Amino acid sequence: MHALELQGSDTISPPPIEPFSNIDRPTEQTQTIESVLSFLPEILVTYGTDSKIFKSRLIGEMGMGLNMAIQQGQELSQSKILSIVQKLIDAMINLDMMVSLAEDGGLAILNEDTEQELNKLKGELGELEFYSMLKMQGMTEEKFRNRIGKKVLIDKWMEEKIKPKMIVTDVDIKDFYLSNLSLFKTKESISISHILLKKKFQKDDNAETIKTLGKIKHKLMVGMDFSELASQFSQCSIADKNGNLGTFTEDSFVSALAGPIPKNVFSLGIQEVSDPIETNEGFHLIKVIGRKKAKVYELSEMLKSKIKLQLEQTKINDYMRVKQLQWRHDNSVTLLF
Repeated sequence: MHALELQGSDTISPPPIEPFSNIDRPTEQTQTIESVLSFLPEILVTYGTDSKIFKSRLIGEMGMGLNMAIQQGQELSQSKILSIVQKLIDAMINLDMMVSLAEDGGLAILNEDTEQELNKLKGELGELEFYSMLKMQGMTEEKFRNRIGKKVLIDKWMEEKIKPKMIVTDVDIKDFYLSNLSLFKTKESISISHILLKKKFQKDDNAETIKTLGKIKHKLMVGMDFSELASQFSQCSIADKNGNLGTFTEDSFVSALAGPIPKNVFSLGIQEVSDPIETNEGFHLIKVIGRKKAKVYELSEMLKSKIKLQLEQTKINDYMRVKQLQWRHDNSVTLLF
């Protein structure tokens, strides 16, 4: 199912059809969905000439989320329940809208398409898991088949009637690329090694630790091998025995440093070694052993395809947002709770 963005994080999509498994459920239940939703009227929404969304349909669409919360005895305030209900009702209205628009576009739910999708899901889950899912959701196979049929219809409508209208040209792609180069740019990174001496409990002892690092750096300055000294002196359990930590961008978190690479280290040249640096982990000598400059990816055919898909989806989102407002207005959609 295409989940189409609507007003921030909301999406235009029907209620979920997800399988659930391996869920531990209490055997006793003090409440039911019916009792929890007793404050709602029997008719929740009216629209069109004589179309309604009944509470019974809502109960059938509540899914495992609320069911499990009830079975586990969780405290559910009326405001929290109402928030869940409003989201589900919104999804149901959107589902009805898309089915209506698909049928207006000359499409219909076909049994063979529905059975093909249903058998595909059974094959993926296995018969036992499939029927276990239906049982946990309190849903008959016929009801699930009906939901699958609507999903297939809407997918077909999107592919045949909507997507072909969403024209994205080469000029659109290039304009998006040039206007958003930061999205296609890699950050500069450096590869580093270090020698770590842990902090002492007494501050006076730390002065001796820093002095020891100074002596190690002097050894490096006169030509001794960093890897050998790291293997001999470093107290780091994260780096390999040669002190190698890996490659990082300037804002990357480095576990061995308990934070990002210090700015003065990032500005070092290749093969340069820092002065002693203090972190929560201890005191370090850090060596830059490699550097990769930032670069912008070229507008390759693969990148063009990715940008095209993104722009098409944006156009679909905008189109559906307008369609939703128009359809709800034209059909006088009214919430009765």
